[in-house]
Order: sequence, then structure tokens, then C-alpha cells
Amino acid sequence: MKLPLPLLESFAPRDLGARLLDLYRAGTRADLIRRTDYSLVVFEDTLIDTESGASREIVASEGLSRPEAIAAAAGAMLAEKDREVPVLLLLPATAFVATAYAMTNLSEKMIRSALKLQAHSLLPGFVGDLLLGLDASAPEGMALWLPAATADSFFNAFRQQGLFLAGIMPRTLAVIDPQAQVPDLVVSDNDSSHCTLMHCHRGVIRSLHSISRRDLAQEEFSRQWQELSEASQLPESRTLTQVSDWTGLRQKVSGHLPYSFLPAGSEQAGRRLEQQKNRRILGAAALAVLLLLCVPFMANWLKIRQLEALSANFVENSAEARSRQEAVFAMENEWGELLSYPDQDVAALLLSLNAVIESSLISFAINKGVVDIQGYAQDPAFLVEQLAAREEFYDVTQSGRVSGGNSSARGDSFGIRMNLANIDFKSYDAKYPARNEASQAGLR
Repeated sequence: MKLPLPLLESFAPRDLGARLLDLYRAGTRADLIRRTDYSLVVFEDTLIDTESGASREIVASEGLSRPEAIAAAAGAMLAEKDREVPVLLLLPATAFVATAYAMTNLSEKMIRSALKLQAHSLLPGFVGDLLLGLDASAPEGMALWLPAATADSFFNAFRQQGLFLAGIMPRTLAVIDPQAQVPDLVVSDNDSSHCTLMHCHRGVIRSLHSISRRDLAQEEFSRQWQELSEASQLPESRTLTQVSDWTGLRQKVSGHLPYSFLPAGSEQAGRRLEQQKNRRILGAAALAVLLLLCVPFMANWLKIRQLEALSANFVENSAEARSRQEAVFAMENEWGELLSYPDQDVAALLLSLNAVIESSLISFAINKGVVDIQGYAQDPAFLVEQLAAREEFYDVTQSGRVSGGNSSARGDSFGIRMNLANIDFKSYDAKYPARNEASQAGLR
């Protein structure tokens, strides 16, 4: 299966883990070097804070190693400072071993790997682990070596003083700015015991030479050093020969990552810092996801709050209208039963009956749309048919008939019951059941 990223395609699967580990370590180193807040330079028997210019004598005593003496001076100098802030220690270039390399057509990773494999052949007299400082972006230059035991001894000595030693770097690089406009710079770093010449091209060490002042007492060595110094002269150069050159820097030296050496304890602390940072990032990411998941609910909650506020505003604005409506409802409750009582229109009913009844009525009664009439007619059955044919009546029935002795010249007597078609007392009783029950009780 073809890997999706060209970067991953350039490595065999077994090398991916090592490559990712290298990237992780590089990120840890860079983070530690960026976090350094104090840069302390060792010049002979003086320890100098490059930012403040403060200095402290390095006192050597019996039973006290050189790293312990330097750490004691740092502890006295930073007694009132924040002890948890990482410190960058700048040592003389003679504390490191420099070897030249020229490896064209090789990647940075391969250059580093090749030099690490050749470490004990390049330095045959040394037994032990070595730390490599190298800017492998250039195919040729100088590789710096520092014994891991030396770096650990400095770290442990600083830890005994309650200080955190983040990294170690050659002090000559303190005046090198890789981002400067001047591409080439020669730095002459001299003290009472050694002389050092360093040539840098855009932050990459091209050459590094050191000589003991005792060797300069010999004419041949002195002549060779003079010729080397003259051959190394460039328009841009810096010379550092005394304490005032270092106290006058008055700036915090930023660690030059390729040539910064991290003790094992510093790398472990860096990994812890990296893990803490990753946990913070994961926590922030989880919080962001949680907030994204809560956005719809928050939007709904805000919408509900907005609608509730709008509803409250409407309720407030409609208070007068509702009070009037309540007054109307109260009036309806009080007078509605009377006003809604079905209109039986007795006058119109009598006129309608008068149209079909030619003789006289004896009685007339109406109750909830039911009409009872009694009277005389020549043909009561025909009268029932006439009434049933009219639209305003339905369910017309003959409720009683008197014949024989009850007959007269006006006709036979009759009794008729019928319902008015346009009267709906059932709906009225359903709407006002209390009034209906009261009426029924009054009748009983």
C-alpha cells in the first residue's frame, strides 16, 4: 500500500518510529532552549550573568569539583531569582572537542548518523558516551563533542543548588546571530590559558581552532598560530579577551539549538514539560469539542430566553387589552345566558299559525321550541298536514282530539304539538348547564 505522505514514503516502516522519536526529541530540545531565562558564562574563575552583567567568583576548594564550584557560584548569584527557570551555561570552547567533516550528497539525518557511528574512531582516546552538537544543514563544517558524563556532572551540581540546568553551549557562540545580515563572522575568544578562533557562516561553524598559551611560548607554534589568525581575518570579527567583554553584553544569550548540549536529566525534564504541554493541548481540544457540542444547546437556550423575553414584552404590552377582554368575558358570563337565549319570536309564530287556522284557537303554549295548540277546525287532520308542510315546523303531531259532544259549528276540537325548526335549545343547555339545572329544579 502506498503511503499517503511523501515524507513517510522516504523511510522504511522500521525507521518511522526512530524518525518520529528524533522529531519528538528535537521538539523537546527546542522548547527547553527557548525557555531558558538566564544565560551564565564561565570566563576563567568568574561566572557572569550576560543579561544583568552581574558576576561571581568561582571559588575552588579541596573536595569540590569544577562543575560543583561553578554551580555554587550560580547558586549564590541567583539566590533571589526564580530557581525553576531553565539556565543556559556557556563554557569555554576548550571544554568541547571539535572534528571537521565533509559529507556531500547526504541528508542531515544521515550526516548525524554517520558521525555518531564514527565517534570512537574520530576520538579513539575517549571511552564513554558522547553528545553531538552539529548543524547538519551544511554538507561540511565542524562537529562538537561533549562527554555525556561531563554534562550530567554539571546538571547534578546545579540540581544540588536548586537550579535547573537546561543546556550547555560554547561561549564563543554567544556573539553569533544566525539571523544577522552579515553571513561570515570570525570570533577570537582568548583568556589566560587558551586562545580560540571560530569562523561561522550564517550560524554554522566552518572552523574552530584552539591553542594553549603555553604552546604559544614555542616559536614554531606561535608562528603557525599567527599565520592562521591572519588567514582567518574577515571584515567582520569580534574579539573577547577580558571580563568586561562579557559583562558588557547586557543581553540574554539565546541558545543556538544545533550546538546546545542537553544533559540526560534536562531531556527528561523537557519530556515532562512536553507531556504537560500535550496534556494542556489535549485538554484544550477536548474543551473545544465539548463547547462545539454544547453550541446547539446554548443556541436553543439563548433562543428560548429571547422568546421568553419577547413573550414577557408582549404580555406587558397586552395587559390593557387583556383587562378589557376579561371585562367582556365577565359581562358575557353575567349576561350571556340571557342574550344567548334562543329567540322563539312568538309574534311571527302566531302570524304563521293564523295563515292556516281559519277558526279560533282555545289555547297556545310554547316551551323551549315546543308549541302546543288547541282549538277547533273543520278538518283537524288536514290542519296537521298543512302545518307539517311549513318550513318553520317539524315533528308535527296531533296530541289530542275531541269529537262528538265537543264538535260545534266551528268544527271538531284538536290538540297539536310541534317543534320550531330554527330553535336549538340543546346547544344552549350544553353551553349553560347551570342555568338549565336551575330551571329544571324550579320546575320540580
